[in-house]
Amino acid sequence: MCNEIQSPNVADEKMVLECSREPEMLQTSFKGQFIKKVSKMDLRGLDTRDVMIELGLIALPLAVGATGAWMNARRWQQKKFLETMHYSLNTVSRSKKFAFRTLGEETISKVLPTEGVRRVQKAAEHVTNENPIINLDKETTWLVNNAIANQISADCSQAFIARDLGSTDVISTWYITMLTAEPTGIANMKKIRAMVIKEDLLKALSDPEKAKSISLENPGYKIRWALMQKLANMYNEEVIATGKQNAKFFRFELCSLVGKCDSAAYDWLKGPEKQPELLVRYKAI
Repeated sequence: MCNEIQSPNVADEKMVLECSREPEMLQTSFKGQFIKKVSKMDLRGLDTRDVMIELGLIALPLAVGATGAWMNARRWQQKKFLETMHYSLNTVSRSKKFAFRTLGEETISKVLPTEGVRRVQKAAEHVTNENPIINLDKETTWLVNNAIANQISADCSQAFIARDLGSTDVISTWYITMLTAEPTGIANMKKIRAMVIKEDLLKALSDPEKAKSISLENPGYKIRWALMQKLANMYNEEVIATGKQNAKFFRFELCSLVGKCDSAAYDWLKGPEKQPELLVRYKAI
């Protein structure tokens, strides 16, 4: 700053400015010098270490982006989509045709915390057709399947509340969910799939005589059909035969609001003679 003062030694009493020495102008930043010199393709006069650091800072985001793009392309070619949680309902229609439908699909990180995602994805890489269930320790298996059941059950919230309020227009039953990652379906894609199936149906599929009476809605479903039979046999051996609950086969309840139906919408497992007088139809879960 300059301070304005009067000097008594000057006859014409002109104002004299006594200025303190201004600091020298700040040098252009290294980044500024670097960009300027790069534009001229002349890096002389710059410190080699600083140049390498600046180049690294520029190259790092490019390298990360290129690596991510390469990994995504590789996963696409291999048909591996382990970042997705897929909820698949397996069912048998009134005409005894096996089919499966998507209940939902979302990023796995929305279902599980980071550590859970890491464990599930790592275990999913080692799944085989012989052992289709993702193999995790007992505690992790329970936590993961419980999170999955909560996600699916949330879609039944209105029906659960209606039942709690005393509505008679609600029907419910118990389901089993199992976490798998085997390639399946026409596209042979490897996804993390939460297989959902009625408990009674899963029990029935382990019975050869009952399984024989079922046909496929689509010929392309034969891979899934074989998988469900395998899971049914595993359930029979590990749960039914032992009489013990197993976290791999997570049991949870689903319910739905229903309406009157004139057609015989009966459960093929029970047969028409065991159906209630008031026939109902299921709405989409």
